[in-house]
Amino acid sequence: MSHCHAPQPDRVPAIQLQNAIKARTATTDEPSSSILYSALRTYPLSAAGEVTTAFDLIADQFDDDANDLLDYFEKTWIGEPKRRGTGRNKPQFDHKLWNIHDRVIPGVPRSNNSVEGWHNAFTSRVSINHPNIVKLIEKIRREQPKLEVDIEKILQ
Repeated sequence: MSHCHAPQPDRVPAIQLQNAIKARTATTDEPSSSILYSALRTYPLSAAGEVTTAFDLIADQFDDDANDLLDYFEKTWIGEPKRRGTGRNKPQFDHKLWNIHDRVIPGVPRSNNSVEGWHNAFTSRVSINHPNIVKLIEKIRREQPKLEVDIEKILQ
């Protein structure tokens, strides 16, 4: 009787990403830095238990030119490998802080989407890239009644 392992569903997204990177590098003249950037942008979607594995799969696809970016990413977001023993040091930003896999899969909004929407709308209404404090306060005062109306609509 042959021996087989049950599939590991959490590994599927990481393996799919690895395969997509391989296919993209084989079929395009696009710089590897651009492909790496795209791969790292999808990284917050990795299953929480597969964060390290997904990073290793991504990192293995790129040559030494990408080491500086990968080292930064590993130190900041993943956690550097411990010098002694196994495991990793704590990253600068805990995985629970930035990983959105568990929110996206069931269709729950990412935690900052509504804030981004409000910020973009407010920036559009301010229509000044770097307002001084007086102009900013004036714009915030004008925004306040609109915000209160929106809150009332939500609460009804």
